[in-house]
Amino acid sequence: MDRVYTNKDHQEKVMIAFAEKQGWAYRVPGGVYERGVMYQGKKHDVQMSVQIKKLKYEKYPYMDTFSRYDYVTGELWNDMDKNQRTRGHILTSTQGDFNKGQERG
Repeated sequence: MDRVYTNKDHQEKVMIAFAEKQGWAYRVPGGVYERGVMYQGKKHDVQMSVQIKKLKYEKYPYMDTFSRYDYVTGELWNDMDKNQRTRGHILTSTQGDFNKGQERG
């Protein structure tokens, strides 16, 4: 389960309890740069990716978990490690634009 957005703190606890009951992994509550997930009561630091269409889009959605997009391979990643030689965009803007990752050599 991805990040939970609520109006009241107890609502997040209800959603986390539901995820645990279902046997789901869920994103560790925390800052934007947190990439950990909780699964079966233990925190795991995982690097995940999702394959999407390989395109350069005009506008991009704000992305919480899969915030790094490599438009050449069509992969979304759950890290924003700017020390990596990353190609693509960091999708953490609420305006539909992006920050450029480093160009790969």
